[in-house]
Amino acid sequence: MTESRPPENRFQDKQSPWVFLGVDLSRLPRLWMDGWREALSSAWLSKLIPAEPVDVQLPDGSCRRYRDGEWSDCPARPGRYRALMLDEGSVLTRRLEMPPLGGRDLERAVSFRIGSLTPFGLDETAWGYVHETPGQGKRADRPRAVTVALANARDVAIRLKDVPGDGEGLEVWSPTPEGVPVVLRGYGERRRYRQRRGKLVQSILLVGLALGLSLAVLAVPAFETKARLVEAQASMTTLQEKARDVQSARERLVRLAGQAERVALHLEGASEPLRLVDRLSALLPRTTYVEQLRVTGGHARVTGQSDNASALLGRLGDEPGFENVRAPTAITRSRATGKDRFVIEFDYRPKVDS
Repeated sequence: MTESRPPENRFQDKQSPWVFLGVDLSRLPRLWMDGWREALSSAWLSKLIPAEPVDVQLPDGSCRRYRDGEWSDCPARPGRYRALMLDEGSVLTRRLEMPPLGGRDLERAVSFRIGSLTPFGLDETAWGYVHETPGQGKRADRPRAVTVALANARDVAIRLKDVPGDGEGLEVWSPTPEGVPVVLRGYGERRRYRQRRGKLVQSILLVGLALGLSLAVLAVPAFETKARLVEAQASMTTLQEKARDVQSARERLVRLAGQAERVALHLEGASEPLRLVDRLSALLPRTTYVEQLRVTGGHARVTGQSDNASALLGRLGDEPGFENVRAPTAITRSRATGKDRFVIEFDYRPKVDS
């Protein structure tokens, strides 16, 4: 059973300000809702979002409950929605082949045909329609079979007054040869349709919420992994900066160590001549004069005058640290001073205390 709504102005043809590249963007929400209405008419989705049951008063006065194409006995407690079924003699039915339209586009096309089908006058006609969905054996691009029910609005009003109790809020239904009832437009069906749309919106919101929660559950590990990655990158950057500082300090320490080693070698090399001078000052007698002292590495050459150069040569040879003591030239006596002129060479290797 397909919903029917009041006809719209089919002569309205104004240019919409929302047209972009030939597409009317203002129609997208309506097309979206029409798609959901088409889906609701399918068997699988109608089981997920079942229609509300309607207690139908048949022409013979009996009551039958209708829900999703199935009839059953009315319970003792009346339902929320009630309908009046017209008898076949007061209703005209027509079967039409319509273009493959849906939603309100199909309603406009059917309402445009009503004027040529009704014998009661357009303003005195109560009408409704049902159509086959593509899932009922036809492709979406094939023409749609539409069954239209027409009734005299005055006769319908009289029938509603004859209904026992309060006839206000009753829906008006019409039988069809196919066995699918047609809801005539403009009576009590709007209240049920509003409730149906509310359930549809609620279901869509629940599905969207479930999808959002599922995406959130899937996204949380990704966000946590990304946060850990960012934290690891920050830690790596900090570690690299610290390592860079340590490396710089190490390089400076190596440079300073090299400089200290060179200074120590220089000081060690410079201290040997001073120690040698100190040793010679203690060993040489006061009558001995040193004119020149040349030190090259561990080799020393001493030039000077002494009262007894031979004794001086022997004394140096007996001292520890003085090795290979010799006179490379002959010892001569100076006529001016009366002293021996000498040149003594030796290897100076001072004893190191362990």
